Amino acid sequence: MPILWNPFLYNFILLNNKHYYMVTIRRIMKWAIAALVCAVSVFPLEAQNITKPKIACPNGLWVNSYNGVLFFTRVDAEMKNTVLPISLQFYYNSSYKDRNYGYGLGFSMGEEMRYTLSGDSVSIERGDGRSDVYIKKNQTYEAPTGVFDQLSQSGDGQFVLTMKDGTIYRFEDATHKRVTKIENRNGFVTTLRYESNGLLSGISDEAGRSVSLSYTDGLLTKAIASFVKGEISYLYDSRRRLTKVTDPMGYTLSYGYDKQDQLTSVTDPMGNITEVGYTNQGAVYRVKTAVSDKVIRYEVANKRTVIIDYTEPAAQFSYYIWDEQGRVIEKSGLCCGIQEKLVYDTDDNVIKRTDANGNIRTYTYDSNGNMLTATDPEGHTETYTYESKFNQVASYRDKNGNGYSFTYDNVGNLTIISGPEGFSNRYTYNAMGAPLTITDANGNVTQNEYDNQGLQISQTDAAGNTRRFTYDGSGNMVSSTDARQFVVQYTYNARNELIRLTDALKGTIEFSYDRNGNVVRIKDAKGRITANTYDALGNPLSMINPAGRSITYTYNGKSKPIQIKDEAGNVTQYDYDEHDRVIRMVNAANEVTSFAYDTKGNLLSMILPNGNSITYSYTANDLMNETTDALGVISTQAYDANGNVLTQTDGEGRTVTYQYDGLNRRVSSTDPSGNIEYYTYDRNSNQLSFTNRNGDKEAYGYDALNRLIEVTDALSNKTRYQYDGEGNLIAATDAKGNKTTYTYDALGQNTHITFANGTTLEYAYDQMGNVIQQKKRDGAKIKFAYDALDQLVEKLYPDGTTDKYGYNEIGQLISAVNKNATVTLAYDKAGR
Repeated sequence: MPILWNPFLYNFILLNNKHYYMVTIRRIMKWAIAALVCAVSVFPLEAQNITKPKIACPNGLWVNSYNGVLFFTRVDAEMKNTVLPISLQFYYNSSYKDRNYGYGLGFSMGEEMRYTLSGDSVSIERGDGRSDVYIKKNQTYEAPTGVFDQLSQSGDGQFVLTMKDGTIYRFEDATHKRVTKIENRNGFVTTLRYESNGLLSGISDEAGRSVSLSYTDGLLTKAIASFVKGEISYLYDSRRRLTKVTDPMGYTLSYGYDKQDQLTSVTDPMGNITEVGYTNQGAVYRVKTAVSDKVIRYEVANKRTVIIDYTEPAAQFSYYIWDEQGRVIEKSGLCCGIQEKLVYDTDDNVIKRTDANGNIRTYTYDSNGNMLTATDPEGHTETYTYESKFNQVASYRDKNGNGYSFTYDNVGNLTIISGPEGFSNRYTYNAMGAPLTITDANGNVTQNEYDNQGLQISQTDAAGNTRRFTYDGSGNMVSSTDARQFVVQYTYNARNELIRLTDALKGTIEFSYDRNGNVVRIKDAKGRITANTYDALGNPLSMINPAGRSITYTYNGKSKPIQIKDEAGNVTQYDYDEHDRVIRMVNAANEVTSFAYDTKGNLLSMILPNGNSITYSYTANDLMNETTDALGVISTQAYDANGNVLTQTDGEGRTVTYQYDGLNRRVSSTDPSGNIEYYTYDRNSNQLSFTNRNGDKEAYGYDALNRLIEVTDALSNKTRYQYDGEGNLIAATDAKGNKTTYTYDALGQNTHITFANGTTLEYAYDQMGNVIQQKKRDGAKIKFAYDALDQLVEKLYPDGTTDKYGYNEIGQLISAVNKNATVTLAYDKAGR
């Protein structure tokens, strides 16, 4: 399937070597098995129940698809990059419009829980608005259907709620009946303090971080967090409804309401308005912005909810159908990949899924709601077992029968992962639950160090290279020192947005943001500017590069790009079906490519501009198993239960077969003539050898960081490689002992090469990393010049001759001139 578009996105990634990984069981059987560490949030909050899916609306709003309740989360402050997260977050729930907990009608504090008593039942209300009723039976409390948390009574009016993952909430004050302590599995405690009237006055933890809340007339008016630069303020109207939140930079988020105290508008800091409309029963029926419009219908008699997204050229529909218990049993339309049917057990676990193609997946569970088996449409089954204390996976067996085991310490930290082919990773932790050591399957150890805030301050790899990190009070990384002791510095504004990066050679990149946090301006190390604009939903509308040329984007009401205009004014257009799938693409040369899909959304055919078509078919597990090209030539693929390709047959009937080991690594391939190639691996999945069809074997060696250090060919000739602490190649020695060495600057740019015969090459760079000079040992220099877009425009040789290059508006080479010839190139509007 073609890549349809790639709009401007600046996803700036900072150096972050933290080994906090969520255990995704199915992925650990792939080639690269990463260090996996279970991470537990201090505040596990989730307003979504699978039986009643939530409808995503613009600007972070959600609507319960069954009852039409509006809810959303607002995070006013948080500390990131730590194993000990802490935040100040609030939830809005339109069904609570008559309740005021001190934060405005309908709002509650994320960390806050409360209980109420009614006879022999205890109702636990979470910060996100979810309520669970526990009924006392035989001196214990029975959880409601589908809930596997445990409630116990610790004293008169005192309760302990133990979550399935081991997080503990303590309710120690029968007066205000609110949670007073939250304890994670490692015993780290967060304390909540209240005023005499029951209002939350502060949050603090054992790391010394705190949030202080101030009230006026029973309403929160100011919040100060130890990890935030400045304060957050709150404003209310005469009906005690929250109308404005002002952040430390003075940016405001505003709310509007109707006469029934229902929230009807959200105005973001840029002034963009999201409007919400309600039925007479208080269910949300419309969510509208300047560029989108969503309508929701609740058909009670038909037990159906209909969602209509108004977009060009036609409206798009989604449907939810409910059973007598209010559980969704069928989803179809835009929401759900065409169609899906669901069947539940008595605990509301999904035990059967039928997709739009009629393919069925089945599941079984234990009494705690943990999945025991998952069987795909072809009858292949994955199985799981769990440890009893925290309900974490203890063993897993994949569809091919390969088994994995998981061992935990007494507080639930993952300590050992063991699997086929001798694979095993080991982990140790500090008292905060942060991984101190990670030992890979080859016995190589990585060591981590943390401060008392749970922020990683150093990492020493298995080769002894140490990297160090420092942070500001908000948990933002302000410096990173690499293994060669070169330092990169980071600067942030009061909203924790990166505004300046200073590299190890003091070059800087500066970032500017709009009030919604979108990057609107980037100033590079040469002082050149890239500017960006966005629509009301944060979709990029334009990018103006340092040469003053722009790319522009146009969207439909679902934020799908319908037109992209490049720097030369060439336009590419996209049409979508009712399921947001591209069905037609028209390039700048007015050539049309069409796409068709099956009921599941798999691409069935692609019709090219010349009328030729390519068709595809799939297995019940949605793996492509047949392709028919424009000439009718058919190629096929077959898979094993894990989805590994077993055979590939081309249009002439020639078949290649493959075999895999227990870690799904390819160990052999057999060509149509019966010739076999073999592959072997070490326990870290580094390839150790390759044997070709003639029996010639090449072997590979690796260092403790899994870097290739030796290649031995079939004649036993060895080539060796050496690296510095940052993985830069510093030496290569061939089988005859000839050694080439490399040196690098603080940015890891190759500055010097010395060959075995003593000749050298030296390189100099500009602030953007472009090579501006190459110098040979005899002093001869070649100089390079670039335009505002870092495109090479001139190469100057020692004899004074030049090569010159020209480009069109979209960066394609259109001319190359040297002393002997001139070459020109022309392109059509499609860039060919």
